[in-house]
Amino acid sequence: LGTAPPAAEPHVFIISWRGQHDNAVFIASELLRVSDQVSIVFSVPDPACVLNTACRSIRRPDTLFWEDKFQACLASCPAGSPLMVVHADCSCSDWPALLRAHQAAYRQVEHLGVWAPRIEGTPYAPDLCRLECLDDSPLQVVVLTDGIVFALSPRLVERMRRVSYGANPLGWGIDLLFCAAAFAMGELVVVDDSATVFHPPSRGYDSAAAKAGAQQFLRQQLSAGERIQLRLLESFWRFRRLVFRAQQVPAETDNDTGT
Repeated sequence: LGTAPPAAEPHVFIISWRGQHDNAVFIASELLRVSDQVSIVFSVPDPACVLNTACRSIRRPDTLFWEDKFQACLASCPAGSPLMVVHADCSCSDWPALLRAHQAAYRQVEHLGVWAPRIEGTPYAPDLCRLECLDDSPLQVVVLTDGIVFALSPRLVERMRRVSYGANPLGWGIDLLFCAAAFAMGELVVVDDSATVFHPPSRGYDSAAAKAGAQQFLRQQLSAGERIQLRLLESFWRFRRLVFRAQQVPAETDNDTGT
């Protein structure tokens, strides 16, 4: 912990797609209670569709996915501003408090690169990814966090603007890249236990295709230093996951899936 300079207010981008627009408008209305830096990035097949919201809405092609919407966030984020992303299929008991928690973390911690709330429904469970808890704080330094709800420092926003996303339409690996980049540039990845977001575990796409796209994306876009960081981070996470599974499976059960 240190005394960080006052953080600029983040621009929040809510990612929405078919079936999620009502959720996105609700989240935006909650966040607009404490910030005027809110946008919805959405896709819809009907060109006449207009979202009933007081915030800015950014329309993207309905045939494109997360990587395209993330590029729209980067392109619309003001220079020097932190960027926050919220996927509209998430729920939170207090969205304004989540935004305030982000601001408190940036005031409290020096060199904070990635901030995320505690996310329920992610393979990167904070308890498996934790490196250390910061003293007298709900913040814990983690090796990885999911690209579901997160905020990036201005330096990381600039790094992610230099990335080419076209070969990875489903967007897997974006979160791995910004976590590796944060550590490579001496910034921390932090999960904040004072704010919790719930995310449904189901997926609306082919996981095998998403994984293949991520592997190609990371091979092409990671720098040498970031690639080394990612291997170290993933090694720690895999070790912790194996330990957790061993604790859950009875000794006489020879079953790697834990079932």
